[in-house]
Amino acid sequence: RDPLWSRGLGDVYKRQHEHRTSKVLKSMLSNDKKIQVRDTLSKLILAGLRLRGLSSTKSETQKLFRITLSASEFAHRKDLIQLQRGHTKAIPFEEMQETVETLLNLFTRNG
Repeated sequence: RDPLWSRGLGDVYKRQHEHRTSKVLKSMLSNDKKIQVRDTLSKLILAGLRLRGLSSTKSETQKLFRITLSASEFAHRKDLIQLQRGHTKAIPFEEMQETVETLLNLFTRNG
């Protein structure tokens, strides 16, 4: 029998291991949520570009896509933090849609 277990240290190691495992799982879940938000924003942006008749093969449109995605993530940065901390379950789809539409209207109004 391990002498550390007999002194009660085994329980400490077990709790530390469980805590680390829990942190890893929470991190994985928060990354999944962030990926889901990014995926939703990407789809909304692509739909908005199609509605405006912009070809996704042009380098200018690809740049517009990247800028809009970055700006959308920045606009929802506080929501993403709350999501990662588990304080909220999701960012409402309508809010993301409104953000993307506002940005695309701003970025394409003179184009």
